Amino acid sequence: MIANIVAILAIVVVIALQLRTDRERIVADATSDVANLRDAMSEHARQTLAAVDLALRGIGEDIDTADLGREATDRALAMRQAMFAPSFAIFILDQEGRLAGTSRTPSPDVVDLSAEQMFIAHRDDPSIGLFIEPPRKGKVGYAKDRWIITISRRLNHPDGGFAGIVAAAMSLAYLNEFYDALRRGRDGVVGISKDDGTVMTRSPFNEDYVGRVLMDTKLHREMLPAADRGVFRADFVTDGVDRIVAYGRVPDFPVVVYAGVSASERLAGWRQRALVDSGIGLLAILSIGGFSAFLARRLDERQREQERRVGHLRKLTEISTALLESPDVATALQRATEMARDLVPCHQALASLTVHPSMAQAIQTVSLSDKYSAWRDYDESPDGSGVYRQVCETNRPMRLTQAELEAHAGWTGFGEAKDRHPPMRGWLAVPLTTEDGKNLGLIQLSDRASGEFTAEDEALMLELAHVASVVIQRLKMADDLRGAVASAEQFRASAEAARASEAIARNEIEKVLTSIGDAVYALDSDWRFTFLNSQAEEFLERTAEDLIGRNVWEEFPEAAETVVYEQYRKVRDENVDVEFQFYYPPLKRWFKVRAFPQEAGGLTVYFQDVSNWVVQEEQLRQSQKMEAVGQLTGGVAHDFNNLLTVILGNAEAVLAGMDKASVDYRLVSMIDKAAERASDLTQRLLAFSRRQPLDPKAVDVNKLVGELEPLLRRTLGEQYDIRFTCQDGIDRAVVDAGQLQNAIINLAVNARDAMPEGGRLSVETAEVEIEADYVETHIYAEPGRYVMIAVGDNGGGMSPEVRSHAFEPFFTTKRAGAGTGLGLSMVYGFIKQSNGHVNIYSELGEGTIVKLYLPCAQGQAVAEGEANGAGTVSQGTERILVVEDDVLVREFTTLALTSLGYDVTAVADGPAALAMLEADGEFDLLLCDVILGGGMNGRQVAEAAQAALPDLRVLYMSGYTENVIVHHGRLKEGVRLLLKPFRRADLATKVREAIDDEA
Repeated sequence: MIANIVAILAIVVVIALQLRTDRERIVADATSDVANLRDAMSEHARQTLAAVDLALRGIGEDIDTADLGREATDRALAMRQAMFAPSFAIFILDQEGRLAGTSRTPSPDVVDLSAEQMFIAHRDDPSIGLFIEPPRKGKVGYAKDRWIITISRRLNHPDGGFAGIVAAAMSLAYLNEFYDALRRGRDGVVGISKDDGTVMTRSPFNEDYVGRVLMDTKLHREMLPAADRGVFRADFVTDGVDRIVAYGRVPDFPVVVYAGVSASERLAGWRQRALVDSGIGLLAILSIGGFSAFLARRLDERQREQERRVGHLRKLTEISTALLESPDVATALQRATEMARDLVPCHQALASLTVHPSMAQAIQTVSLSDKYSAWRDYDESPDGSGVYRQVCETNRPMRLTQAELEAHAGWTGFGEAKDRHPPMRGWLAVPLTTEDGKNLGLIQLSDRASGEFTAEDEALMLELAHVASVVIQRLKMADDLRGAVASAEQFRASAEAARASEAIARNEIEKVLTSIGDAVYALDSDWRFTFLNSQAEEFLERTAEDLIGRNVWEEFPEAAETVVYEQYRKVRDENVDVEFQFYYPPLKRWFKVRAFPQEAGGLTVYFQDVSNWVVQEEQLRQSQKMEAVGQLTGGVAHDFNNLLTVILGNAEAVLAGMDKASVDYRLVSMIDKAAERASDLTQRLLAFSRRQPLDPKAVDVNKLVGELEPLLRRTLGEQYDIRFTCQDGIDRAVVDAGQLQNAIINLAVNARDAMPEGGRLSVETAEVEIEADYVETHIYAEPGRYVMIAVGDNGGGMSPEVRSHAFEPFFTTKRAGAGTGLGLSMVYGFIKQSNGHVNIYSELGEGTIVKLYLPCAQGQAVAEGEANGAGTVSQGTERILVVEDDVLVREFTTLALTSLGYDVTAVADGPAALAMLEADGEFDLLLCDVILGGGMNGRQVAEAAQAALPDLRVLYMSGYTENVIVHHGRLKEGVRLLLKPFRRADLATKVREAIDDEA
């Protein structure tokens, strides 16, 4: 239960963290996007307003305020108009507010504009510089009925007196066209407003908002009073859309620009991925829960079966004792009859003795339930015919359903006694026999309490009949002897015969107990052994002759310090049954114990050796935990590799253009090296989770170990005695040679760390056979021939607790910072993925040995080394279609391939790639991630693409190998794979190889 809870919590936490990180990245990207838009808008607005202001200032300097209607005024206005395209017109109002000149029409008609806000503002307040009027529709000239923003400046006479204003009517359409191009998404928005909250314009354009004063917004109420620029998130008062917004005051001017994107639009893909990830997580949780429920049900059924079996055994023991104490045959038969109904619940039981040679039955005892109370006085004996005769003649049990009974050839329907005889509903009869095989009689049952009689019922009745036969024989013999005694000497002889008969009976009972599958022993009230069967002798590794009459706590003193003493006292003193499980170190066994009180004050103990079951259960729990953690770490490594691809690739590109002596070069180098270390970490995670692509071949292990010897001696140092023992003539192993070398080096480094003062490291190879008895205690091993590699040390060893966690990722006993805890877990994952088996042997103070078992090659050809020269990567102009749903990796890959001269097209989903290939099939290479969104994986995209375009080359890329391209840990035939994270050189090499491949 604890392991399941931990696994489920781990799944939930990892998915939650991954989703949160993904969401934060999307929000960060959106924030960066709107900030860039804001900066572009701010600069555009500043330049536009500065150009207008410069034009207005220039006009004020060029004209004669004493005579505004001169031709020179018209020329100045027209010249500035030609230089400032966004305006409909530049015009002048005199000190009375009349139109004195315009850039569009020389000598215009006199129009009185003295009531306009701009004129009143400049006339009444000489301190106002540039004045921006709220947007409105024009009233005259070119601007008539068009949206404009009027920007004006005051004109002064040489003596400082008010001479009028010069103004430009700027087109809102000019701003709207620019803002429409900048806006992002269907619900995106960009706009500009005055400091007082007046909306100047926005995209998308809406006349209902232009010119309105919106001061009661988060922008004007909270953000602008606190800072001139920033980013916030809020629901817009205009349309209620939740947006991420960047804002900023335009330097030198009383206006504010803002850009916003819809949070819902940006997070739409994330929500879809969240649903998929949550569904996968829920499926994993349900799988764990379902398997656990199945296992719990199986264990519960096993427990109930065991309890039922022990109950039957206990009853048989009690029955044997009671029968043995019967004073005469009649009593023995009565007890046998009653015990038969107790042992197999039924409504009627009968025990009878055979009258030879007719096989007629003398009914001795009957036991009936209340259902048959009306027949309790029935005492007629069967005549020895029918089914009774068949049981007695063959001395074999008979078990019949009611239908089988009525259809049986020997069924007579009770003859003349059919109206008086109790009915029979189903029938089970077992013979009573002598030691020499003659029939004594039978015990029969009818009308089972529920269901039909079973094979188990039959087996129990045979055990009862065996004990009853021995007792009846003894009692009959005693009766016969007593009747024949004619003298004291004869009587003594008969007494000795009776005692001999009793000894025989006890011996037969002991045979019954000895035949029981469980180990059984009995203790008297003083803790002395009174009986042991052969199974108990085997488990306790002592003979009955050695233990009978001896005190259990003196013979097994370690048991007195365990739960055994407390539980046995409870049985003896409280007269209750107990059941428990414990480990007994001297015998190195786990025992499951059931103990029952005896009437005389002692107890009877049934126990089983459950060591194998305990080990298997622990291995199953450990394997489940390792598998769950492996799936999680593999998923994390996949996402992390996407990020590392971008970090490594761009760090490499930045370094290429930097001065190696600069501080910045050293800083970027640190980023590059840190990313390399992170890449190594993800590869270890993939090795543990069995998601690394392997290239297994038939490898000469002895040769490989021999090549490692010089490296290990240099790595470990002179204070370590390194010994290599390689068995001659062993078969080759099917394994990835490079990964195997890494595994052996990891084990050697771990061994060195376990011997800080120096010590002995041993590396041994051998060919071994894993047999069934080994598999019984190592449930995930498979029988067969293996090449074994053992790496051992004589360090401090491991405790059982540490050993049970040794292969878990991130578990380490080293000091903080001295290890990642991935060394052994990487070895574990690699060996399991190679269809092998790994085991660890260690005791405190006795060192550690790790044994790797790799499948034999069985005749496969020896792998030859391959040339690894870097070579020269040629560039090309071929067309490449990149399919990658991670935007950062997609952008990096596109830029890198474009820089090499390739014609690159990149898309995010599989269906989009297939649509593009259908529309334009002139592509040379499909570079496709294995894991994609949009309902298709990379393999499906590639197969569909090559079905349409057979000559299309395919190169996969992935940070987490999926079964779609891997079979039993090995890349499928013809698959090319570029592992993430990769550098630009790796990308260039793999792409060139894939395009040039003629296969």
